[in-house]
Amino acid sequence: ARAIIPSHMPYDGDLIFGASTGKFPMTEEPFAFSELCHAASICIARAVARGVYHAVSFPGDILDSWQNRNANSFE
Repeated sequence: ARAIIPSHMPYDGDLIFGASTGKFPMTEEPFAFSELCHAASICIARAVARGVYHAVSFPGDILDSWQNRNANSFE
């Protein structure tokens, strides 16, 4: 929801699954699960931002990638 806008729309495909090793039990602290969810959302937002940054356009693409649009901006 932090990186994909609009998010959580029907049929848009922004579904994220998580897996656990079960190595450590979930604590009974009131905000333990909230902290885990917050950390996961930050991780996903960073992954999406890195994917957008590193993507490249191919001949015939309708839109330019971020790299192609800004390739000369940092030289």
